[in-house]
Amino acid sequence: MSERGDDSMKITGFSWRGVGVDDFDAALGFFRDVMGLRLAVESDTGVAIFQVADRQVLEIFGPATAGKERTTPPVMAFEVEDI
Repeated sequence: MSERGDDSMKITGFSWRGVGVDDFDAALGFFRDVMGLRLAVESDTGVAIFQVADRQVLEIFGPATAGKERTTPPVMAFEVEDI
């Protein structure tokens, strides 16, 4: 028997992570220019999506978006083998 128990899910990775930010422009610059993430989508409403790795994205939500309230603290979508 594993430490996790026999009926637990096996996480294989994550596909999405959402983060609400107070300073959208600073966060956009940090993830794009400092971290080197590829900007896949940027909206004029304060939302940006970065490609992190194959099938993995990071989405940031600025202070004026509804997404900021739902992603503070950060939220992740996990990939699992089976639920």
